[in-house]
Amino acid sequence: MVLFDIPTRKVIERWDFSIKHEDDYICNENSEPISNKDVKVVQSEIRNVMRQIISSISFLPAIDNPTTFDVYLHPKEAACKKGVPELWEWKSTCDIDIPNSQAVKLRSFSTGFDLVETEVVYKIVESGKKD
Repeated sequence: MVLFDIPTRKVIERWDFSIKHEDDYICNENSEPISNKDVKVVQSEIRNVMRQIISSISFLPAIDNPTTFDVYLHPKEAACKKGVPELWEWKSTCDIDIPNSQAVKLRSFSTGFDLVETEVVYKIVESGKKD
């Protein structure tokens, strides 16, 4: 997810949610995959990530200008070959680079099927200077 300053269309922040497939599951008697991880443990890990995202207000620069956001998906090549839903207009994008930025890696969580890692990259604004 990328946050843009509306008047300038400059990138302010980028939130990366990387989802990686794990093979940490078993199959039931019907050959359906089930997670080895207890649901309560997964829910606790998700809550911890959400708390960290909410508390990020303490270190992220305040956004005073009107902003908007776009969501960018980067599926694996195999997923692209299967096709994508025709409900949306899909466009190719390049990596979103933020000059003069800092990255903070947040907690990750695992469902037993997928590992979700989160990072926020934000533009460093020098004190007393408007961008």
